Amino acid sequence: MKIGSGYYWTPYIIMIAAVICIPVFLIVTVVSYCKREA
Repeated sequence: MKIGSGYYWTPYIIMIAAVICIPVFLIVTVVSYCKREA
């Protein structure tokens, strides 16, 4: 059962991590770019 749940949950964990990381990465990139230009 653990292996089965692992197969089901791993893609969701990866998608959730991507959804969280991508906006954070974009915000940090924009902020650092603005600070460099200022």
